[in-house]
Amino acid sequence: MKWFLILIITSLMSCQQNGDQVDFIDKTFQGHWAETKWDYHFKKDGSFVFTSLGHFGNTKHTGKYTIIDNTILLNPDSDWGTFHGVLKEKLKIVSSDCLRDFDSNYYCSDWGELEKNREQEFDFQEKTISILDSLTVVLTKKKEISPLESESRETDIRIVFDQIMVIDKEDYHVFSLIKSEEIRPYDFKKSTFMNFLVKKQPFQIYEHHTYKDSLSLIYNK
Repeated sequence: MKWFLILIITSLMSCQQNGDQVDFIDKTFQGHWAETKWDYHFKKDGSFVFTSLGHFGNTKHTGKYTIIDNTILLNPDSDWGTFHGVLKEKLKIVSSDCLRDFDSNYYCSDWGELEKNREQEFDFQEKTISILDSLTVVLTKKKEISPLESESRETDIRIVFDQIMVIDKEDYHVFSLIKSEEIRPYDFKKSTFMNFLVKKQPFQIYEHHTYKDSLSLIYNK
């Protein structure tokens, strides 16, 4: 499987037009999450260097990359970074100065742009959670899964952001209604009861019916 992926990326790189990578010649994009600074440095020869500094330690990973439409695909020389979930193999090109992974983390060549995008993403997620919490379908489900007053177990029911997924080349932010309950001291069981896919432009919220893999529009602005 690894060799198959290498073959695909190598073939794509050989077919890439020179103009596609002009904005990414010797350019570094910096991100900051989980108390760690993350750097992606893309080189003009189709290679990249990924480094980290902070809570996750001082690490370095290398590999090859290619660009397809507005997406950068990375093929690292080692799977350690991807195994731990820190090195992202797919990054979306937001602008010539910023990238975004599909966990909603941003990486920019300018620190001010990074902070601006992070703040906008935080505001979007907070706004979406607030709207979801006000919808009848969510209120009804929360009431249905709430513990009885006689139950003493610690329980947390809330909407959380999960990831970003692509459907027909459009980005959808995934949110879930989860319930965490203590089954024994310091041991919690987490269950997911509802899933939602949210588009930014136009702002729309869909309920994702996982059992039949279909969407129904429940909020439109």
